[in-house]
Amino acid sequence: MSEPASQQRSAFLSAAPRPSLPAGLAGLLLFSLVPAIAARADNSAARPPASVAPKAAVLDQTKATAPADPADLGHGLRYLQLAAGTSGSAFAAALAAPALVLDLRLAPADPAVEARLRELLAHATAARPLFVLVGTGTAQGLRDAIPANTPGVLILAAQGSGIATGMAIAVDTATDRAAAEALAAGRPPRELFEEQLDKPRYDEEHLAKDHANGQRERQVSDPPRDGKDSSDKPAEPAAPVLHDLLLQRAVFIHRGLLALGRIPEHT
Repeated sequence: MSEPASQQRSAFLSAAPRPSLPAGLAGLLLFSLVPAIAARADNSAARPPASVAPKAAVLDQTKATAPADPADLGHGLRYLQLAAGTSGSAFAAALAAPALVLDLRLAPADPAVEARLRELLAHATAARPLFVLVGTGTAQGLRDAIPANTPGVLILAAQGSGIATGMAIAVDTATDRAAAEALAAGRPPRELFEEQLDKPRYDEEHLAKDHANGQRERQVSDPPRDGKDSSDKPAEPAAPVLHDLLLQRAVFIHRGLLALGRIPEHT
């Protein structure tokens, strides 16, 4: 991974029926089975039906359930955070994805993880790109497993991480790791790269009410003339919004490749 970033970016862009028994023998067998059938019926009545199984069993079954597919980022692009606990179904879906963002920022040093990484790298092509996100939490063995100059593979890292990649993004390593940890905790990826517009809702319902009240324009209250808020309670500072700039850049590049016709369109 020591080749110049420009070379890495360039490479990225280049069933038989049974015989019937005699009647006497069949009757004897049926007579002998009656007590056993009755006993089994009694036991069944003593047990609760499956629909009212103990809550612990239901909780255990739910706890063992894992997401079946990587997250959908739109236009055929999928996102997978590779870890030791990644399910086989999720990995298979990642292999079948038309394009993939592979997040290794929290990936541990694990032989199974490395084997899956190598398999994903082998499936990448110029028409089936693989965007690999790495960071200071990426195991060194996994970094070394990524070829520096592979068509269809683009490696992204934070600018201050000290990792030689095809594209360094201007974000501090603490923010980058916080984004990766939020994704690992179950945060939907789209929430970390799509812009959220804080605008008041004004739809047809509000428009109809305004017209019924004789208002032809949306009424906006004027601010106080002294420039101060009429409320005595001081406004609380807004919490900083967490953005995943590495993920966002990968999505933007993928959409750019689609717009240029460099990769096939998928819906």
